[in-house]
Amino acid sequence: MVPSNNRITNFFPLFAIIVFINILNGYFYTEIDLTEDKRFTLSVPTKKLLSEIDDNITIRVLLEGEFPAGFKRLQSSVGDILQEFKDINPNITYSFEDPSEGSLSEIEKRRKQLMDENIVPVNLSYFDGTQMIQKAVFPYAII
Repeated sequence: MVPSNNRITNFFPLFAIIVFINILNGYFYTEIDLTEDKRFTLSVPTKKLLSEIDDNITIRVLLEGEFPAGFKRLQSSVGDILQEFKDINPNITYSFEDPSEGSLSEIEKRRKQLMDENIVPVNLSYFDGTQMIQKAVFPYAII
């Protein structure tokens, strides 16, 4: 049987390495895109274009609210890419909005405004575990 003093001595270097990596991770953030076509990596021309923008850019993403898993993944992916844009150029701001939020008259007014701008909803039907839900979704970003 190994004495307990040896276990602590063996455990301490491993623990120190893990703490050190976590501290470094706090200062340096990196992602590795392991896909063949590098679909999660911004191209060099895109990064250059984003960094050269001097104007303020506001992006309103109409993807907020209760959605099934597929739309939640879309919402998360859009948020990730917009955060990358913002990391490259702090003049880019974005927000997620729910066009179906508010009173009935506010929702109708907002939908009419969106339709006037040729932003039409997609009818989404899904089962939430207890009932079938139909919802008008606006998977758009207004820049």
